[in-house]
Amino acid sequence: MIAPHITFEIQLPTKTWTQRYMQTGCGGLCGAVGIGVIAADGCAPVNNGEYVMASDDTGHTGVTNTDGSWAANNPQAKIDFGFRSEHVMSVVAKRVIKTFYGQGPKYSYFDSCSNGGRQALVEAQRFPYDFNGIIAGAPANIWSGLVGEAAPYVALANRDANGKQILGQEKLAPLHKAVLAACDALDGLVDGQISDPRDCHFHPATVACPTGVDRVDCLTPAQVSTVTKFYDGVRDPRGVRLYPGALEPGSELAWLGWEVAVPGVIDPALAYQFGENYLKYMAYLKNPPASFTLKDTTFDDRSFTAQQPLNQIYAAQSPDLSAFRNAGGKLIVWHGWADSAIPPQGTLAYRQAVEDRMGGYAAVQRFSRLFMLPQVAHCGGGDAPDAINLVDPIVSWVEHGVAPTEVTATMRNGNTVVRTRPIYNYPVETQYNGDGDINSAANFHPVVPSHRPNDHIAWLGSFH
Repeated sequence: MIAPHITFEIQLPTKTWTQRYMQTGCGGLCGAVGIGVIAADGCAPVNNGEYVMASDDTGHTGVTNTDGSWAANNPQAKIDFGFRSEHVMSVVAKRVIKTFYGQGPKYSYFDSCSNGGRQALVEAQRFPYDFNGIIAGAPANIWSGLVGEAAPYVALANRDANGKQILGQEKLAPLHKAVLAACDALDGLVDGQISDPRDCHFHPATVACPTGVDRVDCLTPAQVSTVTKFYDGVRDPRGVRLYPGALEPGSELAWLGWEVAVPGVIDPALAYQFGENYLKYMAYLKNPPASFTLKDTTFDDRSFTAQQPLNQIYAAQSPDLSAFRNAGGKLIVWHGWADSAIPPQGTLAYRQAVEDRMGGYAAVQRFSRLFMLPQVAHCGGGDAPDAINLVDPIVSWVEHGVAPTEVTATMRNGNTVVRTRPIYNYPVETQYNGDGDINSAANFHPVVPSHRPNDHIAWLGSFH
């Protein structure tokens, strides 16, 4: 236990340690120790015994990782969750390592996803000397805009006036099929995945049911409205975005559980659970009444502004990574294009802000790389190659000065590899050679786009 209430675990190899330390974060609103939970990278350091591993619960015990009740009237718990826990975890772990082995770690790493990706960026921004290398997956760093605005918005968009779900799971596969039919070929290859959903301009009205009809393969008027809101994202009454991103075309299968409830299993949907718990217990200097539900929230300047004081505790929105860069730190960020829990353009908007602050693309490349995974869902999953090893690249970069330019993503059916694809350092694109097996990474090559995508996304918040 780290005072006052941070529970942690450290695993110390007795024979195979290589003087490396690996710390992992936790997902959702945390509340449990999740040591070794490293999404998408195959958990490389967990099984080979080369790393000391450590993780913590961020200072509280939660009933589930959507439970926010621990934060009610508990400022210290908010601070521990927001930024303190991962720093003091690293301090304690390094002391334990030095005591146990007689020497501290030569290299320290942090690897996590989702809220853990937020924690990764908190470390880079607030505590630049804690880690030599950081991997931030699908970071929830634009915290209040995500959990206090985007999540509640999509949750309510899928409920009618009586609280009944509008879009059910039976519609997701047919809708996804229609999106692929419209946009799969835009990258020059029909392969069941969309390389960059920003090129896809699918409108759900194109699959609307005939008047008075409700079939699995089409959308009712209410469902067309819900899906349109999903793709457009949360805005205030003037049309200004409250989060710099929305659900992307191609992400439809990932909506199950997050935006679309699974009755009796995940009900209400996770977006509803996270949004309600955050707004009720964590978002405001003064908590709303105990009777508060998502139906009581509004999406406007007033609610957005009211969340900003505590957002300064949780968010990792500073584009100034100069201290981390000057300390020699290396940062790899990755995100799935079909992530419906944390819309990926938020990561691109933050990355653009870093480039604007830190001297441009080339300057940022010297210490940070970004990889975007086509049609990959939240921290992995989806109907595309999603398993990547970023631990070896960050180690090579930190310890040998070899910056990663590409990684190989793998898709499996059980233990069988069914597809591999190269993923190049953003914004470099992956292009098919024109012949050979489309399921083999060997038959693809990098292409630098003629024009860099514009990732300046206007929204009510700012990066500072």
